[in-house]
Amino acid sequence: MLIENESIISRIDELLSKESLSTNDPTTTHEIYSGTITLMELVYGENSPQLKALSIGDQKLDWYTKLYMAIGVLKSLKGEINRNLVPSLERRITGEFFGDFINMAKNAIENNYKDVAAVLASAAIEDALKKFGTINGLELENKEMSEVINALKLKEVLKGPQAKISSSYITLRNKAFHAEWDKIDTLEVKSLIAFTEEFILVNFS
Repeated sequence: MLIENESIISRIDELLSKESLSTNDPTTTHEIYSGTITLMELVYGENSPQLKALSIGDQKLDWYTKLYMAIGVLKSLKGEINRNLVPSLERRITGEFFGDFINMAKNAIENNYKDVAAVLASAAIEDALKKFGTINGLELENKEMSEVINALKLKEVLKGPQAKISSSYITLRNKAFHAEWDKIDTLEVKSLIAFTEEFILVNFS
């Protein structure tokens, strides 16, 4: 289990341990319910249907009912985390980080800064591939992009079209990182941005 999931489980257990104290203590009841909301935001995101469902209850139910609804949610969440049925918090945050890089690259290419876009997109795909490898148990620090892709192929976590297309961008990455601007084509950069955006969506959401 990843470290952040262990921390979430620990917080769930802490909140559940307060259930017996909450019946005659509104402050503890509020802590359990508020803590449940916070955990739901962390795990599922602030716009998730799970959190929205709990928030609707916040408007319509008395505190006694909300308390036991929160307890049920906490127990369910703990079970889902233990069974790896929810996305890793680390993976989701990583995806958001790389997504910011890609948004900057898209903005650059739209404003005719293809060289800037090439560097940003190349950094995003290389780092995303490395992080994807790390999540899958590989040691890829200080490895070149070609080595990273080969390691992912051998691990069989990168295969099919994704493996082939990833390899095709090694040359563009090298041109961008060695400032060979006259050899970089705008359409090629746009293609890399689109591929990287899809890779992040598939593997880090």
